[in-house]
Amino acid sequence: RVQKVQNSCLRFIFGIKKYDHVTFTLQRLQWLNVKNRYIFNMINTIHNIITKEIPVYLFNKIQFRKDAHSVNIRHLSNISIPYHRLTLFKSSFSYCVSKYYPELPFSIRAARNVPFKSRVRLWLFKKQIVQCIQCNSVNSIFFFFSFLLYFS
Repeated sequence: RVQKVQNSCLRFIFGIKKYDHVTFTLQRLQWLNVKNRYIFNMINTIHNIITKEIPVYLFNKIQFRKDAHSVNIRHLSNISIPYHRLTLFKSSFSYCVSKYYPELPFSIRAARNVPFKSRVRLWLFKKQIVQCIQCNSVNSIFFFFSFLLYFS
């Protein structure tokens, strides 16, 4: 529903017709759609909780693999998915941590001195463009190549 509001606002501001796609305008403005903005905010929150260990009650909900057992294995810093039986659990904080944060490339997660938010936003924006190209939109393909030229 919120995505429909964002699309309606874009149509109103830029005078886009009712049945025209707004994805090209989203890409031209370098805006994230609502789903990716949710992921962006969730990843930033998770990163702050993991790096600063504040607030403690949320940090304690994150289950790392090193906490699961004492065997020395690779990827001890990875987050394990908590056991769950209900689909309602998929909307919880613990599940979102184990789903979205490990999707980040290691180069973004490990970088300490580089602005984290801008790298995550760029990564999500590239991911959004790739998803749009898979929809076979000619405008998206044109924008993708101009995007590559701009950021390279």
